Amino acid sequence: GKIAKAGAAMLTSFGGFAGKAFMDFEDSMAIVQTIADTSAVSMEQLSAAALETSDVTGQAATEIAAAAYSAISAGVDTADAIGVVEQAAKAAKAGLSDTETVIDGLTSAMNAWKISYSDAETVLNKMIVTQNVGKTTIDQLASSLGNVTGIAPQVGVSLEEILAATAAMTKNGYQTGVSMNALKAVMSAVIKPTSEAAEAAKEMGLKFDAAALRSKGLIGFLEDVAAKTGGSEDKLAKLFGSVEALGGVMLLTG
Repeated sequence: GKIAKAGAAMLTSFGGFAGKAFMDFEDSMAIVQTIADTSAVSMEQLSAAALETSDVTGQAATEIAAAAYSAISAGVDTADAIGVVEQAAKAAKAGLSDTETVIDGLTSAMNAWKISYSDAETVLNKMIVTQNVGKTTIDQLASSLGNVTGIAPQVGVSLEEILAATAAMTKNGYQTGVSMNALKAVMSAVIKPTSEAAEAAKEMGLKFDAAALRSKGLIGFLEDVAAKTGGSEDKLAKLFGSVEALGGVMLLTG
């Protein structure tokens, strides 16, 4: 009857879709093979692990394969790539993101701060905590961390401090990307203070340079700034010239 014919048509259509999806997955894994260390793990093992991860996380197998390519490209060992991707996929689900975006942000941060990939789950958990404490998402964090990776590790500001400051700023109305840019502006102002800032810091008895930031950490440094300026907007403005940096400092020290 009509129902039987409709069912047969649906099965034929689904079979064609599934076949195409499998071919897309094979094509994706063929691209992974161009950079994978197959002496450490075979492509058959990688493919099986990717499919299993897809089942566990509910993410498309092609997305898992694409994220594995990004992870290996960023320096994750081939043998560890699928495991890191699985953790990223779970975080992506919790943070309104896609796996590849999380992998990109995660690997950028871990490479910048020289964190071992064995600690990937720990870093992702810290991002989840930041999402829960602040008004941000893992997607926004992963997309914005690149704003500070070029400067924060060089002056000893930890990823944890960046995440804590971002949580505080977003909780008080800042968007995630704006928060990261403000933190970058703050650190830049300290690393290369203007002549007015250097003179003002000297008058306040405030050590205002990269060495102070590195030795005290971001939180300790800002606590010192708050103590020496008494929260005076005029004094803070002399130290942090740009509107971006000044706004961030006033929020964090206030």
